[in-house]
Amino acid sequence: MALKVSSYNSTALQHKIVYQSTVTQTTDIDVLGSSGTLYSLDIDNNHSGTIYFKVYLSSDEYVAAVSEPDLMFRLPASTQKLISMPGGLPFSQLTFWANDAPGTTSTSAPGGTVLLTAVCG
Repeated sequence: MALKVSSYNSTALQHKIVYQSTVTQTTDIDVLGSSGTLYSLDIDNNHSGTIYFKVYLSSDEYVAAVSEPDLMFRLPASTQKLISMPGGLPFSQLTFWANDAPGTTSTSAPGGTVLLTAVCG
């Protein structure tokens, strides 16, 4: 996995960019290590099948195959989706993963490359 987090701080804007080049069924837990606001998700499914990108925002401890995702996005094969939240969506922890099935208990791999770029404040 190649998880990268970059901060951009100025008097006008304070944002963090989260980039993950290989989103898998292995959960990236609390990637910022703090609470914040989610402004956008750019998800790129380079896989030949449908994937389900899942996001957990709660302050409760994340438990694999048990915790219900707060957000879930279906991406057909070879598609990219930009989800913009102009007012922002507050989170206690930013946790994400991808599967090839929509169920909470699914632990199956997405089967291909899934990339994520998220903008947080």
